[in-house]
Amino acid sequence: MSRFIDDRIDVVMEGTVRQPKSFVWQGRNFQVVEILHAWSDWGFSLAATRRNWRTRKHRNYYRIRTEDERIFEIYLDRGTKPGRESWYVFQEFSPDSEHDDAPA
Repeated sequence: MSRFIDDRIDVVMEGTVRQPKSFVWQGRNFQVVEILHAWSDWGFSLAATRRNWRTRKHRNYYRIRTEDERIFEIYLDRGTKPGRESWYVFQEFSPDSEHDDAPA
């Protein structure tokens, strides 16, 4: 089972591929120990009346495990203009839930 959150977070990136190393959510620092799955969403919003590059989603999702064994899905919303990127914690999974339902 998952819990929907969608709160803005601050993320520290590392590596040549620039993957999340840690994030701050609700004043607490979380260290990423494993990226379980990563994917991009370039689809259109259901509310989009026009379909062009501005109405497309530009998101990179990461399903991660933190050092305290919590499982989160976070994403980078690239926005439509350079410098407008924002990170969000999208959802948290309960320890007993299956985590294999991420998009391929």
